[in-house]
Amino acid sequence: MAKIIEVYQKNKIECDQCFFVVKNEIPSQLANIDEFVNKACPKCDANLCTPKDYTDYLKFIKLVNRTNKYLGWLGYFFGSQTINMGESVKVKIHDGINIIK
Repeated sequence: MAKIIEVYQKNKIECDQCFFVVKNEIPSQLANIDEFVNKACPKCDANLCTPKDYTDYLKFIKLVNRTNKYLGWLGYFFGSQTINMGESVKVKIHDGINIIK
C-alpha cells in the first residue's frame, strides 16, 4: 500500500536551548530516541527529552502510521503524482506537537 506521509528524520534529537543535535545515521528510518529521555544536553545541561515530549513523539508516529494505513489507498485511486507532491514540513515536538512550514 502507498504511503501518503513519508517520514524523514534528519536528527535523532535537538536541544531546545542551545540547538545541539545528534544526527540520524539513516534519515529514512525513525530513530530510537528513548535513550535521550531525561538526559542532559552535553553542551548546556538542559533536558534533551522530557517524558511528555517522548509520549507526544510516540503519539505523532502512531498517527502518521494510522494515516498511512487507512488512507494509503488514495495513492491507487488518485495516482502517484497526486500523492508525491514534494511538500515537506518540519515537526518539532516540545511542549506539544508543533508543525513548522
